[in-house]
Amino acid sequence: MKRTFGINPLYFGIKLKVYEGTGILPSIGLLAELKSPHVGLKELLPAHLAPSMYVLFEHNITNWFGIGYNIGEKWDGKSATPATFLALSLNFSINDKLGAFVETYNNLHPEDENEYMTEFGFTWLVSRRVQLDIEGDLDLKNIGKHYSLGCGISWMIN
Repeated sequence: MKRTFGINPLYFGIKLKVYEGTGILPSIGLLAELKSPHVGLKELLPAHLAPSMYVLFEHNITNWFGIGYNIGEKWDGKSATPATFLALSLNFSINDKLGAFVETYNNLHPEDENEYMTEFGFTWLVSRRVQLDIEGDLDLKNIGKHYSLGCGISWMIN
């Protein structure tokens, strides 16, 4: 098995708040992303632009713990048929600036093998409008064969 090391494709996205949850009703958001076929290691780049669209739900259980679940469609940049994306996450506030999360997610491919992944990481609210995150991914079907590290930056426009 050949190991591949390098930069994954660059994602650009926008997240919109649709509804601020109250009581047992969850907060609801929409996330749209676009994966670039131009930035990253050649072996990891998609052949075409690869969009993804998700509906995000979150319940704040306490002031330091929340549960999120997401559903959406994700194109890989090779096939015209998207994979269905399902996720469940546990989110923890360490303090006002630092957070942690663990998430399990599935990419259900109608034409290919399904993926069962887990992700964990930390968030840091640098300012009122800027957040940094670092994460690690593991493939639950192929532990030790597929893993990745990632980082991201979020900027609140509004």
